[in-house]
Amino acid sequence: MPTRSDWYEPWFDRTAWFFENAEKLDLEPQELLILMLISYMDQHGKPITETVLASKAGVDVEMIDEIFRSLSDKGCFQVDIRSKDIKFVLDGVLERAGDLSGGSARIPILSAGSKSMPDASPYSGHPLPKSLLEEVEEEFGRPLSGTEMERLCRLAETYSEQTILHALDEASAYEKRSLPYIEALLSAWKSKGLSDEDIENGKR
Repeated sequence: MPTRSDWYEPWFDRTAWFFENAEKLDLEPQELLILMLISYMDQHGKPITETVLASKAGVDVEMIDEIFRSLSDKGCFQVDIRSKDIKFVLDGVLERAGDLSGGSARIPILSAGSKSMPDASPYSGHPLPKSLLEEVEEEFGRPLSGTEMERLCRLAETYSEQTILHALDEASAYEKRSLPYIEALLSAWKSKGLSDEDIENGKR
């Protein structure tokens, strides 16, 4: 049986493993296809986005979001949001298939409920502030989808956390709780040359 460490080794044939353990995973065909696509693209260093996955699987992005939620609920993957790109940690499939020997522990991944930011992940990068993620998810009243987390990561690279929160507050005031609306607000403020201080003082 492989260990979680084996899963990340270049010699480990994940595609063969998926075929050999498909019945044990007990997944819907589309879920298995998406997992295999993510695994293949990850091993070959290809960027993984919901748009690319939707195109390859012949479904729309909304369906990919639904599949992500289902796979996450089933413990098949977690999302690492610490780097500027969304990373998928897939070693949960080993446990689901019951095909796991001793070895390294599950890689801890940041979520809104986490109290610390461990360094054990194979991925690294600048963190998305946990406080920002918590605020957005609390205001939206639900966890963010993979696409939304990717968009929030990109916003956090361009704007200060406080400015994003001001946009979140304004979006909520107008009952427009969506990242596209928040992005539009931030873009408009930037085009007007408004500083963080201007926005803090209510200048629009």
